[in-house]
Amino acid sequence: MHNHRGDNYNFFLVILTLFVIFAGYYSIRGTITGLPIGIPTNITSCSVINTSGDYFLQNDVAGNGSAVCFNITASDVYLDCMGYFADNGSVLLNSFKTNFTLANCIINFSNFPAVEIDRSYNVTLFNLNFSKTSPDWFGVNSIRIWESKNVNISNINLTNQNAESIEILSSDNIFVDNLYSTQDYGNHIRVYSSGDHFNIIIIDSI
Repeated sequence: MHNHRGDNYNFFLVILTLFVIFAGYYSIRGTITGLPIGIPTNITSCSVINTSGDYFLQNDVAGNGSAVCFNITASDVYLDCMGYFADNGSVLLNSFKTNFTLANCIINFSNFPAVEIDRSYNVTLFNLNFSKTSPDWFGVNSIRIWESKNVNISNINLTNQNAESIEILSSDNIFVDNLYSTQDYGNHIRVYSSGDHFNIIIIDSI
């Protein structure tokens, strides 16, 4: 006689195991990034990201050059380009946001910085490649940080620069590790400070 109770028990164990693996993954993700546990969202075009969560680019995208490609208007956002290419793909982190990570992107930019961080906190930029498509467009930095705090920048490659690679304005606790820039104008990193805003650490960068 077939033991249906045994089949049900085995099925329950499989479901429980999958749940534990799934929950464990998101628990680790939340611990590392400080992001909420949630279901990943796949994106296929330039987007306004106005909801917290994890976002994964699924293909190359192109912006129109007259506006930012990824406009982040929510806190607790993880945006992973998965190695895909964003032409005119500037990223703007809007005012007073917290816990933002941008990873694994290849971005061409022209009249907007590749990444602009506006008065935000706990930001990670990791494994990014930036290239300016209009090298005669002076004064546009690859990364611009304005009145922000706790920004970690690592594994960044910048080409076709003719302005400062990173511009830091009145910001605290900025950590830069492994920045490589071929810029031939101005300084690699320029700091404008007011009041007590400072505390900037730079290692293994040229």
